[in-house]
Parts: sequence; structure tokens; C-alpha cells
Amino acid sequence: MNYCRDCSSRDEAHFQLGRFYQQQGQHSKAVSAFAHVSTQSAQYWHARYYVTDAQLRQLEQGKWNQQRYRQALESLKQQALPTNKKKTLASHWQLLQARAALLGEPPNPHRALQILNASQQQFAKETALAPQALRLKTTAYYQLGKNDLAKASLNSLSNKAANNKVYYQQLQQLADYFYQSKNTTAALSAYQQLARLSQQTSYQRYREAIDLRIAKLYLQSDQPQLAEQQYAVILQYNPRSADTLYALAQLHEQQHQWSNAITVWRKLADGLKEGSQHWFTARYHTAAMHQQLNNSNKACSIAKMTLVLHPNFGDDALKKQFETLKATTCTTMSQ
Repeated sequence: MNYCRDCSSRDEAHFQLGRFYQQQGQHSKAVSAFAHVSTQSAQYWHARYYVTDAQLRQLEQGKWNQQRYRQALESLKQQALPTNKKKTLASHWQLLQARAALLGEPPNPHRALQILNASQQQFAKETALAPQALRLKTTAYYQLGKNDLAKASLNSLSNKAANNKVYYQQLQQLADYFYQSKNTTAALSAYQQLARLSQQTSYQRYREAIDLRIAKLYLQSDQPQLAEQQYAVILQYNPRSADTLYALAQLHEQQHQWSNAITVWRKLADGLKEGSQHWFTARYHTAAMHQQLNNSNKACSIAKMTLVLHPNFGDDALKKQFETLKATTCTTMSQ
């Protein structure tokens, strides 16, 4: 930035830097870069738009605070578009206003729908804006408790996402927003649509992460049996999924299903590099589950063998747990 010789080149450098940060998801840095674009720049109004967009993205990602929301509202108030920019930016501004209405505390979905419905025909003409407008309308319906309309809107978003990555990204954003805002019911509905789509070739790389998120939502809504079924689905197409095996083993432990937990911990350990941190963790839990079953002989054997073959753990806390387990179980055997 120090090498820019004139205002126009400096403004362009700040603008392009802001766009770079925005594409990297570094929204705070993007706001800072865009804010340095001067009012004389041809990019000024686009920069002001991106400032507000970045502020709202931070709020949508669960980084909500009153000051940031007020800054976004203040940006919207200040941005009275000049006549020569209204044609290209007016619809974008209306979407910003709808997003801001949905992010308030409390949110104002009525206001958001008013804005979206008033500009519906214009949004439909602009392929870059239509997916976002549909996501916002779905959000508003959920916030209003209009479940039938919300479901229909979500289905429409999902159907369009099947052959359009922009709609798919908006569906992802919708699911993540509901998850961050702890709307478990809406989040489950959105992620289940993503799970259905992730079975397609073009979206398969997202499948496991989506299924794991669904399992987590089941646990958060006190439905452990459905979570276990979801883990089983993942293990059908990825039997060695370490994240899934770890979560399933923990679930069995929480339910005091010691034998099931042993089976899963051993399967996890078998797929890990011996001597790695996660391998030690799986070994420890395997031994601890044997202790829960009063199988001190097996627990002692696992603990002792692990300590003998791997004297340099690298994790003092876990090593102490092994030593304590060994002392407890091996002492019990000698009595």
C-alpha cells in the first residue's frame, strides 16, 4: 500500500485488498480495507456496500454484538445512493436492509418480508441476487413461525440447489445461520436437505461433515438414538471415519454402554498410527471401559503394555491417567 503513487491507485489497492480479505472470509480485515477507499474513487459506493456486507456477514456467522449491529445500521443510513449508482446497486442495498432486519435483537422478519416482496420481480431478474433473496425469505418465515411457508421456501431453495452451486451455498449459509443461532429444528431441516443433496457427485465431499452436524443436532435436542443412527449411516460409506468413531464411542460411554464403547474405541485405535495422540486416547478409553466392566486384568494389561512400549508419551496429563489406571487395576489384580 505504501507504494501507491496517486489517490486512484491507492483507492484501487485498498478496494482489491478488501475484496481479497472478503473472499478469504476475513471480514474484519475486509471492513478495514474498504473503509480506506476515498469518496473521490469510482469504487467508493461499491466499497461502502462491501463494508456493510462484511459487517452483516460477521453477525450472520454468530459474531453478534450490539456495537457491530449499530455500525451496520449506521452504514445503511449513510448510504443514500447517487442517481448514477441506483441502477446497479439499488437491489443490493435492499438485500442489505432485509438482512439487517433479520439480524436485530429482536429480529424484524415482517420488515424483511416487506422489503423482499416489494422487490421480488427485480430480484428474480438478477441471477446473482435471487438465491440470497430466497434464503432471506426462508429465514423470515422461520422467524415468524410460519412453518408451512418456511418448509415450502426451504424445499424451493433445495430444489434449485440441486443444479446450481450458488443456491447450494445459500442453503449452506442458511443451515449454518440456524445452527449458530441455536434454532435446532430449523437447522435440522436445512442440514437434512443438504444431506440429501450431498449424495450427488458434485456435493459428495461435504457429505460426512453434514451428517456429523446432523448427529450433533440430534444430541443437542436430546435424541441420542437418532444420533447413533446417523453415525451408523456415516460408517456405512466411510467405515474408518475417525471423527465418527470417536463421537460414537463417547456416546456409548455417556450411555454406560461399556462393551459397545470398547468395540468402537478398539476400531478407532486400529485405524490410527500407533503412538499418535489420538491412538493413546483410544487405548486409554479402551482400558478404562474394561475397568468399568470389572475386567481389571485386561485394563491392567493395556495400561502396562502401553507404558512399557511408549515411555515417552509427549502428553504428561494423559500419561498420568495411564499410570493411575495401571496402579488401580494392577493393584486390584494382586489382591
